[in-house]
Amino acid sequence: MKTGFRELDELINLDKPKLIILGGRPATGKTRLALNIASNIADKQKIPVAIFDLEWSKQMIINNYKELDSDNVFINNEAGIEVQKICNIVRNLKQERDVKLVIIDYLQLIRFDYSIECISAYEKNTKCIKYLKELSNELNITIILTSQLSRDCETRKDKKPILSDIGSSKIEDRSKYADIVLLLYKDSTNTTELIIAKNTNETEEIVKLNFNENSLKFEDIN
Repeated sequence: MKTGFRELDELINLDKPKLIILGGRPATGKTRLALNIASNIADKQKIPVAIFDLEWSKQMIINNYKELDSDNVFINNEAGIEVQKICNIVRNLKQERDVKLVIIDYLQLIRFDYSIECISAYEKNTKCIKYLKELSNELNITIILTSQLSRDCETRKDKKPILSDIGSSKIEDRSKYADIVLLLYKDSTNTTELIIAKNTNETEEIVKLNFNENSLKFEDIN
């Protein structure tokens, strides 16, 4: 299974189950990039994909990504969906359609069953990540979970996001559940840098992408 971006595919391996966190500030293209990857996998590789988009409408996704193969894509845009329900839907889709990739956009909009226990927003997000990592291992699938980054990066002289910008000084509590962490940054030339902040090789890498306004797609620069 390939993302469709040559340099990124050389650096990360999607052949084994993984939880990938794709983080970025607003308007950096998190949703677009996640849907580009879904399109590349569902349409070009004919691999079943599930998309949980808690912000865009299903019709908006279909209108913007007409090439999405309806036979290989399941779209759920239920607002306020709980992570427990997402897990149950994915289990059914794995059994019925052998889904291999799940896109969830985005972490902060996922709800948790508060009847289980009273938890803070930070604890809720951490538990959601843990649940999704366990689901990835259980079903042998890859999950891409988008996440808003904190405003901390905008207050620094160097505004490139770093791992701790996922949202807390306790970032290790969250990142330990993710196999890969990708951070989006738009530089002064409007080129998008995809920073691989966590990977199996434990080295930070940067992949540069260009966003094509006409096709609403990211493209390899080289």
